[in-house]
Amino acid sequence: MKYFFIFPILICSALVPCAAMPTSDEVLKLIGLHSDQISKLNSGEPISHEISEESEKELATITTIYLEYPLHSVTEFIKNNYLSVMHDNVLAHGKIPDNASIGTFKAFYFQEAQTSEALALLNAESGDQFNLSSSEIKELSEIRKNQHDAKQQDLLFSISKVYQKILYNRWRQYKDHGIEGIAEYSRENENVKPGLELQGALKSCKVLSGLFSGLFNDLSNHPNRFSLGVEESYYWLNRALEDRPTAILGHRVFQETRQGAIVVDRQFYVSHSYNTTHHILGAVPYLNGTLIFHAVRTFTDQVLGVGSIIRHNLGRNYLKAELIHRLLKLKQSVECDRGTDDNRF
Repeated sequence: MKYFFIFPILICSALVPCAAMPTSDEVLKLIGLHSDQISKLNSGEPISHEISEESEKELATITTIYLEYPLHSVTEFIKNNYLSVMHDNVLAHGKIPDNASIGTFKAFYFQEAQTSEALALLNAESGDQFNLSSSEIKELSEIRKNQHDAKQQDLLFSISKVYQKILYNRWRQYKDHGIEGIAEYSRENENVKPGLELQGALKSCKVLSGLFSGLFNDLSNHPNRFSLGVEESYYWLNRALEDRPTAILGHRVFQETRQGAIVVDRQFYVSHSYNTTHHILGAVPYLNGTLIFHAVRTFTDQVLGVGSIIRHNLGRNYLKAELIHRLLKLKQSVECDRGTDDNRF
């Protein structure tokens, strides 16, 4: 099973001007590698370590690998392939076009086997079982009032249509208003503000601001237009998390400059299990090939409370293993085929 796929995006051949090329030492310093890790890195071993976390709900790590392939071949690969489906538990995925409608999200339909999940959604309340705003919870409760005696098939249809509408509105508000347009998740105590989480994740990205300051500024000012040469696209995923279907909406941005290439992937809506995720994947020239770094910041309520330290450690270890798996898959894919014909979108 392949994990990469091509995303149809507008290609701009012009490279964005940039400042003087950073030295290898400057790049390694921004990534946070120490001298004892560099020799392992140079031998081709993936190096993973924790990075600073600014929130008690945050899990953050970065993994780096060195490939003895020229930058242009690696850049071409990461530009044309996607990170977010590199999970064994991705059930379905698709692109969200600029002219998307509620029908774009028709894949999120509750089948008879998912009745218990649909009914749990129908009866959702403020809490962490679902990531819903108070208005979304109210909209679902209207179905409960108006169709309390409906047949199961009709009830599943009604729940699915409202759910698809919620996903469409979530995407539309983010596209039009950026992170400020992301509705809060209603909780019993303090509501979750996904926009503030993503804003904090961006501000903490020293690698992004240090090596790709133009894109960093563009993202800080989103939804204003991106600079020339920046490519963006939107996608949806359905992942099986905790044995439950999980809707995920993402925003992917790519830029190539004379000093390297960068992908920023924001998962700005996740229906449960975690709140948001901020990925960056970068490639810069290094030694006789290319240095690839992949950093992730994930925010989740599940690391709070009793056993928080243990939960944080388990979460970080999971992320490290996931990133190492991804980069080794990327390395294998580049070695086997520097392009891909997988265009499942």
